[in-house]
Amino acid sequence: MVTNSYPILANCNFADRDDEIGEAIQAAANAVRRGETTDEGLIDALDSLEATLERYADDVDVISIRRCEDAERAVAAAWTDEVQEAAEAVRQSRYVD
Repeated sequence: MVTNSYPILANCNFADRDDEIGEAIQAAANAVRRGETTDEGLIDALDSLEATLERYADDVDVISIRRCEDAERAVAAAWTDEVQEAAEAVRQSRYVD
């Protein structure tokens, strides 16, 4: 079940970023899209990032940039080792007979 397709995240080139936060956002959004996690904290952070980007991504003022960066950091913080391990376990369970 797809909770949110995150169309703005998909268009913000997180897949092309090679920094830790960008990679965390991409991995987290993919895990949610694939139904590998329903972690509420992560989903809330992703939803907040999506809304923040919708509102501020095209703005170039310092406050808008800071809001986007803060929302990105919140997703990275919510993509904890525990959430990652649980998502990976779900992913792997789909391949077991």
